[in-house]
Amino acid sequence: MSNVTQDHGRARTRAAAHPKLLLFASILVATACDDEGRGESGAGAGTAANGGADSTGQGPGTSQGSTTGQGGTTSQGSTTGQGGSSTSSAGSGGGGGPDIQDPGTMTSDSRIYTTDGTEYVIDEVGDAFAHAAASATDNLVFYVHGRGCGGGGEPQKSLSEAMPELESDYGSRAILFNWQGSDVGCPLGFPEDQARAAGPAFAHTLHKLAFYKATHPGAFTGLKLTLITHSMGSFLLEEAMLTNATPLPATLFDTAMIGSAASARATHAAWVSQVALSPVLYVSLNAGDNVLTAASALGGVRLGKNVDGEPLAANALYVDFSASSVNHAYYLHGGQDGAHMTAFYDTIMNGLVFDFQSAAGIASVEARDGTFVYHFDGQ
Repeated sequence: MSNVTQDHGRARTRAAAHPKLLLFASILVATACDDEGRGESGAGAGTAANGGADSTGQGPGTSQGSTTGQGGTTSQGSTTGQGGSSTSSAGSGGGGGPDIQDPGTMTSDSRIYTTDGTEYVIDEVGDAFAHAAASATDNLVFYVHGRGCGGGGEPQKSLSEAMPELESDYGSRAILFNWQGSDVGCPLGFPEDQARAAGPAFAHTLHKLAFYKATHPGAFTGLKLTLITHSMGSFLLEEAMLTNATPLPATLFDTAMIGSAASARATHAAWVSQVALSPVLYVSLNAGDNVLTAASALGGVRLGKNVDGEPLAANALYVDFSASSVNHAYYLHGGQDGAHMTAFYDTIMNGLVFDFQSAAGIASVEARDGTFVYHFDGQ
């Protein structure tokens, strides 16, 4: 295999010049990067971002435990209604907890794509996963993209760049959640409002997937499922947790990663602690992330930079790659630096739990707030 958080200065595009916007622009120009970080310059070398005194132990290994074309026509037709209620329910399907309810239907401009360009409305997420699973050998990756500047905009950017790389890097089949407005204000925009607006649709999609799994128990036999949000994709997961209190199955995914998160660092534990959709949840950190440095200038430090002095979510494991020379899109092999980082991603992106106790490359471990921050050595 190969809580509520406060709106920490939501950035909106402004016509008038502003010192912070000028800083944002200068950083973007200097790094020549778009949100997906296609040019991964070595800006992240140096010391790890430590939120407290490092311990020398390794800590535990886990926490708590179809067709062709690029953006083709919608498969199966459109749905109607606005979050209509449902009388259908199914067993937990191995996910634990109460019976899983059909969330009904929701009309949304968000879409789901498989790598071959087949498009689905969000109520068809089960069909999208089944289509991807038909040619999968061992794992499915559900990918939530970030800002859509460059590359033809989204979904074309992910369909031509990130998605094929996810499949080739990890021997996976990838499924994309596409949200509208990711290119607002490019190249200087920070479309947080647009990302948050898609949060309820993303929550609905997760619940629809849970219902599909529960009612199609053999659909993903032998396959692992991984969820990854990249950059501004974290806003969708954050908003999904804040706007939909219905619990998801604890084994909806085998692993989940909040990667290079553009969500605010402050009070992040309030919503991350509600992300209970996989046995293990990871949050990646990188003090050398220049894209998030720019975003931080607009409204406070971003979660994907560091968690210095900030309370942690006990259900998440924090993984710090600040010692590596990486920038923003290091969930892909092309953005990684060092065999130890690659070994970590090769494991978790294949739906497997990473064993920190026996793994090489852990320089130090910080234990606090009921969880751990693992600092990789950059090798």
